[in-house]
Amino acid sequence: ASSYEPDFSVMMNRKNSIVKTFTEGVKGLLKKNGVISIFGKATLKDPSTITINGQDIQAKNIILATGSTPSSLPFLP
Repeated sequence: ASSYEPDFSVMMNRKNSIVKTFTEGVKGLLKKNGVISIFGKATLKDPSTITINGQDIQAKNIILATGSTPSSLPFLP
């Protein structure tokens, strides 16, 4: 039997590093391809219009990236 104890701080640091690398890579690809990023609360008004932060913006292509929120695990420190 093993007496291995996971090091949660090391695990979280590794996870955060991977997430940061991934998100920075995606941002770079979007910028390289001329995608304009606007952050805020948005709704689709019609197939070519998005309302974001109260302002209507028209575009041929629209990407809604909803993001995510992590769930806490009660047994982790």
